[in-house]
Amino acid sequence: MHSGGLWLEGHDGDHEGYAILYTGDRFTGDSYRVFPGEEVARKSDMDNGIVSFRFENIRSIELRGDVVLEAWTNSNFRGQSVRLSQSSADLRNLPPSRQSWSGRIQSLRADFREDEHQASTSSPTVGRTTLPDLGPRGGVAIFSEADYQGSSHVFEKTDHIPDLNRVSRSNLRWNDRVVGVYIDGPYSVVLYENGDFNGNYVVLNESVPDLDQLRSSNGNRINWSRAVSSMEIIQKGRGVDRPNNRSKYAGTLYEDDNYKGKYFALYDGQVLHNLREWMWNDEASSVMVEEGYQIVLFKSSNFRDGSLTIDKNQPSMKRLSRGWNDAASSLKVVKVK
Repeated sequence: MHSGGLWLEGHDGDHEGYAILYTGDRFTGDSYRVFPGEEVARKSDMDNGIVSFRFENIRSIELRGDVVLEAWTNSNFRGQSVRLSQSSADLRNLPPSRQSWSGRIQSLRADFREDEHQASTSSPTVGRTTLPDLGPRGGVAIFSEADYQGSSHVFEKTDHIPDLNRVSRSNLRWNDRVVGVYIDGPYSVVLYENGDFNGNYVVLNESVPDLDQLRSSNGNRINWSRAVSSMEIIQKGRGVDRPNNRSKYAGTLYEDDNYKGKYFALYDGQVLHNLREWMWNDEASSVMVEEGYQIVLFKSSNFRDGSLTIDKNQPSMKRLSRGWNDAASSLKVVKVK
């Protein structure tokens, strides 16, 4: 990928972070880089030397380091605005309002967080809480109390933790102790009720100050606070990559026709109540199925609003009746006896 920037006079490059704008969701496609102190009055001014953003839309934004980004729906910083303080892999569902900003950004401005230029000597804050230093590439921090209080532990990269009592470099036994989770950067966190990635699970794409706010993957209300025994930290949009998973491979969803684009692997017995949790809602355009398996797709979450059973490779969902292209919202993987 290529990037560029509108350098301000006097900018010495000694920045403490930057924003990367992408033409595709999940931080894909062509990119354009903006540093704190820079602004773009018209999207058409953005040109990375390969492609002009005049003819492209901004669909995801990655924030690295101590930077925030303010964006407007009209040129010259007019119209509706939004302020981003963390990365968004899909601007169609931007928290906290869940409003879509995909393709709507026409002007923008990057700046340091509050108390700017102190990022190199101090940690980021949420409200009145000082968070652990997550580094320039972000990471994940877990907390023993709500609102990011109490004891904490930092993960600076993707990781698989089958037993939270064995978190390396930690003096605490974290099993059934996690209350808050803070996410900074292009990460998702999968929490499991039991060890070895078993039991109820929930996927976090944004920070959660109190896990009691969450619902389990099957839609039932449970108290996740102090109930987590294992967890995974994964790249946003890549689905679960579990090296200790003993389930047999059963098939793959693909974003584009003819098994192209981003993909999502499926395994024996997998049951996904809501593909939105995996950043795959209404995304599947072709499907591969292993012999001996069926993939049952549903148009709505929790297996509602019509189903489609696929028992052989389907290179294009557009060829099917009833509008199944980019329509699956939940699924089951069934082994044929």
